[in-house]
Formats: sequence, C-alpha cells, structure tokens
Amino acid sequence: MFIPITPQISDYAFGRFRELPSPLFGSTPPWLMQIPVNHKISLGSDIIHFIKFIQLNPSEKDKRKQLIKQVTKVIDSLKIISKNGKPKVSFVSPQTPSCVTLYGSEKSNLALPFSDIDISLSGDFININSTIAFQFISDALANACICNEVLSLPLARIPLLKMKGIQDEINIDISIDNQNGIETTKLIGRLCHKNSMLRPLVILIRYLLHQAGFTSVMSGGLNTFMITLLVYSFLEMYNTGNITGGVPDNDIGSVFITFLQHFGYDFNYSKYGISVGVECSYFEKASRGWLDSKRPCMLTIENPFDETSNLTPNVYLTPSIKTYFANCLQWILPSMGDDIYLFLPSNSRLARIISLPEELLNRNK
Repeated sequence: MFIPITPQISDYAFGRFRELPSPLFGSTPPWLMQIPVNHKISLGSDIIHFIKFIQLNPSEKDKRKQLIKQVTKVIDSLKIISKNGKPKVSFVSPQTPSCVTLYGSEKSNLALPFSDIDISLSGDFININSTIAFQFISDALANACICNEVLSLPLARIPLLKMKGIQDEINIDISIDNQNGIETTKLIGRLCHKNSMLRPLVILIRYLLHQAGFTSVMSGGLNTFMITLLVYSFLEMYNTGNITGGVPDNDIGSVFITFLQHFGYDFNYSKYGISVGVECSYFEKASRGWLDSKRPCMLTIENPFDETSNLTPNVYLTPSIKTYFANCLQWILPSMGDDIYLFLPSNSRLARIISLPEELLNRNK
C-alpha cells in the first residue's frame, strides 16, 4: 500500500541530513545534457543515461589501472627473509606469479568514481605477522611515492591496510589472504552474467545508498555484495511474476519503481529473510532463529556460501533504508498533471533523488 510520508532522509553514517528533492530538481542534470531540450524521454532512458554518466570514464579507468600496476610491482618486489629469527624485507626483481589478486567492485565492473580498489596478498605475507607485513608494504609504497598510509587494521577479522594514492588520491584497501572477498567477487561476476539488468540496477541502488550514507557496514549499512544479492533476488523473483503477480516489464524504469515499492513498502523485514540459492526465495526468519527481538526489522540475507549463516546480522540501519526507498519512490513518480511515461530533460525524474557533489558534477567536462 502506498502511504505518503514526509520526504526527508536521515544520513546517520555521516551525521548529515539530506532532504528530497535533490538540488538538481527542476534543471537538466549533467547526464542528460546531450539530449535535445524538447525531446521527451522515459524514466528508463533517464536511468540508462545516468549509469553511463556515473560509471568510470576511460581516464578514470586508466588512472586506477596505473595505480594497481604500480602497487603490484612494488609489492611483488618485496622479499621476506628471516634474520636472527625476525622477518626482514629486501627488494628483488618482481616475482612471478604475482602475490597480488584484484577483487571487489574494480574486478566485477561495478566500480564508481568513489570506489576503493581492493587487493588481496598471498605468498610470504600469509606467513608473517600482519602488523609487520603492513609496515613493510606501507613503507615501501610511501618511499616509492605511490601511496600514503591512511589506516592499518592488522588485528581485524580480515587484516586490512588502507592507503591512498599520492597522485590521484584513489583509495586502495590491501588485505591478506582474503579468500572470502575473492569468492564473493567471482559470484557477483556470475550473477551479472546471468542477468543483464543486474549491473545497471546495482550501480543505481548503490549510488542512492551511498549518497545517503548507507553503504558502510561498520555503520549498519549495506556493502556492494549485500546490495548485489538484494537486487539479484528481487530481479529473479520479479521475472517469475512472484513480486508483481503478473507479466514482468523489461523496462529498467518500471523495474526500478517496483524495487522501491517492494523494499520501501511491501516487503516484511520483520518476518522474512532472503535466500539466493538455486532459486531465489523468502524464508521465515523465526524458523532459523534469525529473528532479533531487539531489532526485528533488520534486513536478513542468507549467506550464499553457507546457508546456515546470516550475511547481514548488523544492518541496523534497515528502517532508515526502508524509509529512504519509500521517499525516493514518492519523488520519482509523476507529479499531478504530468505525462505518466514521458518528460523533458529539464524535468528529469531521476534528478529529483540524485545528488551530485562538485567533483562528480564536473568530472566529464
């Protein structure tokens, strides 16, 4: 049921408050600048043009590839040796095969301009203390004037070294033996290959959640893998008619509206969890003991690698995310007196809910 609510988004992750519509509302957004001013478009076309605008452009791809190449060369040149029982590092010619494995959104083609680059290390780095390994790597990359250290988390469940490229300020996350990250990236690739609408819809949903501060797992939000599973399960059930109860529409605009309706209003977060198995389905959370009495409305997604494990036990911003989706739906629907399907670029419906910081507004000029 569609219930009007006050269109305000609370951004808990960054301590800000955003209000809809966005500042772009009422003007032609940058992704539609090439469309003739009197040419009417659909929401689906609006979305497709936004995806083309927001995804990495050739220059950004080249800069990121160059950073990956530089970081890989330095790390593969580090030889860990033991001297008097203590690990030391020496520099040698880059070793083959490389101990650096790229994973995450950069590998799965879901990267956006603000995305981190994720790499996992193998080889000698697995066999030494993470604190020492990260110190070796951080010093080597800093001395080579490639990256500066931002944060070292050697005692985390998956040890992590966060660095930033000196030249272009691109963030890079370095982990050790992160097999889970590598396998989830492979799964995302398979799912995107299976459903062609998954990638553009994930990019759109991910951007919306990012601009509202809902993509930090540490702050109770959803990471890219969780968003991908959420969208994939929706698409699979949508295509079988399980969500609409009718013939599915292949237009991405219609699919997006249905997604917002489903997760903004219809889906019962307290009762059901999401399974992305051989066939996507919903299950009763209580039947698996996954119903948190203190936070019953949290989004629950079954871990596709372990059906006995809840992938999203700490997404405590679920109520805010649900409200956010509901708000986005209200603003994106036609206004009173508008054409239901078509509108001019200056009346972009997507621009009502998309905010662009200055660096993204000017990146393709």
